[in-house]
Amino acid sequence: MFAYGQILTCLIATKTPHRIVTAGKWKRSSGVPRDKDGARRMAQQLYPSVSQRLRRKKDEHRAEALLLAAYAEALG
Repeated sequence: MFAYGQILTCLIATKTPHRIVTAGKWKRSSGVPRDKDGARRMAQQLYPSVSQRLRRKKDEHRAEALLLAAYAEALG
């Protein structure tokens, strides 16, 4: 929680627009499959140019970061 507080403080101090959204909300809204490997498979399909960097099971967090960025971009 300490890192979260630091990031939030920096965003507020620099007047950077931001939204706080739960993982469940953005994943449901984006249609991310519920299974553990769903985000990785979806990111590989949406971003074929980087699919090679998402080939390992442990790349699921990298895939979620891509999908979360896409969600944020769609919000405007």
